[in-house]
Amino acid sequence: MKKEKVLLAVSLAFAFGFIAGSIVGHLTSKTRAEKSMIGLMTQSPPSEEPISIELMEKIEDLKEEARLDPKNPAAWLRLGNIYFDHRKYREAIEAYHQYLTLEPIDPDMRIGGC
Repeated sequence: MKKEKVLLAVSLAFAFGFIAGSIVGHLTSKTRAEKSMIGLMTQSPPSEEPISIELMEKIEDLKEEARLDPKNPAAWLRLGNIYFDHRKYREAIEAYHQYLTLEPIDPDMRIGGC
């Protein structure tokens, strides 16, 4: 009888430790993921590299295309992508916002597949 109680106590302690460890691990990993996402979103220093004349011309062309046809989602998406690729995050967010206003159901943009 005493042996059964010891086995039951050990089993309960093991189960409790497993559950508690799983909960703590889940909370910790979620916190780490959130911190990393927040770090990426707030880490938007301007690029130290000078922007080439070709890139400036491409950006100006895309801005002009979006200005002439503000209902053209492809222009806004290309503009957002070029800004994002060159670490111009604020400008990218504005362009992506315009794109999503025109194409609100694009699943790639909603889940980050672009």
